[in-house]
Amino acid sequence: MSVEIKRTGFFVALASVFLLAGCGETRGGKVLTLAHGLDEGHTVHRAMVLMGDRLEEYSDGRMRIAIYSGG
Repeated sequence: MSVEIKRTGFFVALASVFLLAGCGETRGGKVLTLAHGLDEGHTVHRAMVLMGDRLEEYSDGRMRIAIYSGG
């Protein structure tokens, strides 16, 4: 799988998170749950952590991502 395809997939996932997060009211904050079967050192997991950090930063703490790895 090429780097370009991985990068495109990452940005599609990020855009999906922001689109879904915009639906409805945000009372008390939202927690998005992501789970995968990879170990915590895998590139996908590290990208999810980065995405979670940015989401929390951009939403001023109103949204966060709980990531569960399988490794």
